[in-house]
Amino acid sequence: MNTVSPDVVNSIFNDYKNNFSSNINEDKIFEHFTVDNYFKTLNLSIEELESGLVDSQSDFGVDGFYIFIDNLLVSDFNIEDFDPKTVSKNVEIVVHIFQIKNTVKIHENVPLKFHQFGGWLFGDTQLELPTTMSDIIKERVVFFRSLVVKLATKFPKVTIQFHHVTRANESAVSTGYIEKANSVFDTLKKNTFTPLTIRHDLIGNNSLYALAEKNIPKSGELMFNNMLNAPTYSDTKNGYVVTAYLRDYFDFITTKSETDDYLLNEEMFESNIRDYQNRTSVNTDIEKTLADSQGNTDFWWLNNGITILASEGSMVSKKLSLENVQIVNGLQTSNSIFNIFKNKSSAERSQDERSILIKIITLDDMDETRDEIIRATNSQNPVTVSQLRSSDPIQRTIELFLKSKDIFYDRKKIIIKTNINQEHKYFLLII
Repeated sequence: MNTVSPDVVNSIFNDYKNNFSSNINEDKIFEHFTVDNYFKTLNLSIEELESGLVDSQSDFGVDGFYIFIDNLLVSDFNIEDFDPKTVSKNVEIVVHIFQIKNTVKIHENVPLKFHQFGGWLFGDTQLELPTTMSDIIKERVVFFRSLVVKLATKFPKVTIQFHHVTRANESAVSTGYIEKANSVFDTLKKNTFTPLTIRHDLIGNNSLYALAEKNIPKSGELMFNNMLNAPTYSDTKNGYVVTAYLRDYFDFITTKSETDDYLLNEEMFESNIRDYQNRTSVNTDIEKTLADSQGNTDFWWLNNGITILASEGSMVSKKLSLENVQIVNGLQTSNSIFNIFKNKSSAERSQDERSILIKIITLDDMDETRDEIIRATNSQNPVTVSQLRSSDPIQRTIELFLKSKDIFYDRKKIIIKTNINQEHKYFLLII
C-alpha cells in the first residue's frame, strides 16, 4: 500500500486516547492501542489484553507477552494445573513478544534485545533466569519452557513471533537495520529445537493504519418467528426470508457495554451506502410507528424490511446463526428500532408482538456480488457511483486525514464541512 500520512495515524490514535483517563501515560496507551488492534479479530477482553502488557523496569526489552494454545489465550500460568489431555496431537502453541516504541525512530538495538530474550525463552531449559527479571515475565518464561516439555508426546507446533512496533514508516528502515535483524534471527534460529518456528516483523505507521482500519467481521444469532424458505441459486449457498419480533431483531443488532447500556453493532452496517439520516421526516414517522405498540397494524406490513448478507448461515429450530453479517439495506429502520427499543424496559420489549420482515442471503463470494445486491436493494432512491465507493479503503483514508486537519468528511454523502469564522461552509468533493 502507499505510505500513510502520520497525521492519519495520529488522528486514529488521538481518538483512541479519549477512552483513557488523562493521567495515563501516552506510551502506555500506545501499547494498548497496538495490542488491541493486533488481536482485534480474536475479540480479547480489556483484562486479557492488559494481562499481556508486561512493560516494567525489569522487562528485558519485552513490553507485551502473550501465549496462545490453539488460539486460546493462556491466563493461568501454573503448569501443574495444565492437563495435556485437554489438547490434541500437533497442538499449536504461539507466543507473541512485543517491543513497542511510541517514537518515529526505528531503534536498531531492538533485534539484539529479542536475541537476548530468545535465549532465556527457548534456550537451555536448565538455564537459571536472571534475578533482575520481573516476576511476571519469569512466570511466563517458566510456563512456556515447561509446557513444551509437558506436551512433547503431542508433537506441538510452536511459533515465536517477535514484533517490533514503532510510529515510523516502514519505508524509513535502513539497510543496516535489515541486515542486523536478519543476522540476529538467523543465529537465533540455529540455536533452537527443531519443532520451533521463529518469525519477526516491523510494525510501523502503515501497518498500524492497516490494523486499525480492519473491520471485525460481526456474527450473530437471529431469532425468528416465521419463515418462507427462499430458493437456492447457483452463486448462493442458501437464502431465507423470515419475520422476526422487533425485540429479537433489536437483540441481534445490539451489544451491551460494561455499564449495561445498549450499543448498536456499527460493524454490521459498514457496507450500507447510506449513513443514518437522523431526524428526517421518514425516520420520524418510523419511530412514531415503533413507539405505538398498541395499534392493530403489524410493523412489517408498513415497512420494506431488512436485507442481510452473510458468508455462512445455519439454522437450528427458530434460530439463524450468521457469520460476517452485513446489513446492506434497512439502516434507517434499524437505527429507528434501536432508538425506540433501547429506552424500553425488558418487560415492555417482551410484550411487543410486532415483527419485521428480513431477507438473508448467504454468499460464497460476498465481495463479488455485494455491490450488485446493494445497488438493487437501494434502488428506491438514486444511488450514485460515488456512494457505492463510499466504503472503499481510500475513502476511509481521506476521512481520517481530513479529520486530523479538523475537517469533517462525510464519505457517504461526499461532503466536506469545516468551520470558518464560526460559519459552516460546505464543499462538494468530486471523485
